[in-house]
Amino acid sequence: MPEPPIGAARIRPVMPTRIRILLAVLTVTALAIFVGAYRANNDPSANSSCAQPRAIDLLYPNCNTLAFQQAQVGVDMAPGYTADLTVNGEVIPDDQIEHRAAENAVDARVLPDLFLFTPGSGKVIERLKAETNCAKVTYHRVDANDGTATTFTWCWRAS
Repeated sequence: MPEPPIGAARIRPVMPTRIRILLAVLTVTALAIFVGAYRANNDPSANSSCAQPRAIDLLYPNCNTLAFQQAQVGVDMAPGYTADLTVNGEVIPDDQIEHRAAENAVDARVLPDLFLFTPGSGKVIERLKAETNCAKVTYHRVDANDGTATTFTWCWRAS
């Protein structure tokens, strides 16, 4: 192909509008998928398709996720609830459950609302199974009797 004369403008190929629109749509779609996946994996309330009751604010570990064998197991209950834990069929004694109060002043009047068990030496469970683990929380309102207790079970995998 001969060289254009000196001073003549070079003709640059132009990308068709359809292709530019398609590339923009694909870029926005990929970005939306990335942001959605990032948020789902970093949001502790995104419990991976567990339909947890309103009385339970958070699950530890999240439902259907991967956790370490020494991970804490438990629940953050809504204010005004008390809970008992069972992990892999083992009832967790109350003296092995860490009871913590919530950080805000509203929850301070109905202590505690965080019930956590950490596996370890000398405890009823020393480490979680390197497979599917399940926990059951039995809970009821503080101002109600044990006869109104409700249970919720969730599972996760440990490695």
